[in-house]
Amino acid sequence: MYLTDFTRHCLEKAGWNPHRCVDITQVLSVLNAKGVYISAAAREFLSRFGGLVLSYPHFRSSSLDDSCHFIVERAAGNAEPIAIAEYMRVLDCRLTVIGEAFHDHMTMLMDENGAVFAGYEDTLVRLGDSGTEALNTLCEGREAQRVSYQMMNLESPTKDIPLTEVARTRLVEAGWLVRNSRRSFEEDLHAAQHNSASSHLVLDFLQEFGGISIACPAWNDDRAKDRCVFVRDAESHLPTGHLAEYERKLGKAVFAIGRMEKTGFVFLMSEDGRIYAGMPELPDIIWWIGDSAYDAINNICIGAARRRQM
Repeated sequence: MYLTDFTRHCLEKAGWNPHRCVDITQVLSVLNAKGVYISAAAREFLSRFGGLVLSYPHFRSSSLDDSCHFIVERAAGNAEPIAIAEYMRVLDCRLTVIGEAFHDHMTMLMDENGAVFAGYEDTLVRLGDSGTEALNTLCEGREAQRVSYQMMNLESPTKDIPLTEVARTRLVEAGWLVRNSRRSFEEDLHAAQHNSASSHLVLDFLQEFGGISIACPAWNDDRAKDRCVFVRDAESHLPTGHLAEYERKLGKAVFAIGRMEKTGFVFLMSEDGRIYAGMPELPDIIWWIGDSAYDAINNICIGAARRRQM
């Protein structure tokens, strides 16, 4: 796929030339520190187009302007981690944030084969099978292919997601070791094992993470700080009857496993290993946090402020 003449014109207006090759070492360093995955295809694309801001006619009306940019640090900062995690589940591939399109309204993502998508909340479109085709789609105002999918089916089996470097660093700082059974928590485990209501997944979680306090951004303001604490007595922070209400809404058993110290959210693990959160003041609302312990901890550590309400 070649760049069209008009796409080339838009790129040249933005400062691009066919021999452009920018050093993205600093960009990669920033993204790696944030735990953002970067594929080889995305590295190659960003070395050619990274940092550019393009303008072109709006796809719905040539009298209106539209724009996109490939300033990855900005796009990654604006991206919704939960939404991107859902896109990866839907597409069954890993995605790298490469920019934003439609006046910064949608996050642009590239898969490991170079195909480019744009997403916003539950809307996902395919811009092209390559970065070049995506650029032509945007600049020429071509119709993007919509990816049809429903919000994640919470009853379907899911793959475990590995810990990001950010999450791993925060856990290690808090005293965690991979799959480590810490003796300091043995008494709580012994009590849990004699509680017929506890699932084996809860016991496994407590064995690995019980007693740990993780520094993380506050969910309501990522500039503020909070702490996530995984404790056996988290249920004591919920009014009587709240767990039963959560179980009624989800249609399965849940167990309190921790809480946010400042904001007061209480973390819940369902019998199938998914993680949710509830607020003591709002018994009728549940937020989805992650499909597994690692998935949830990844989202907690980056301050996933817009969790999906159930």
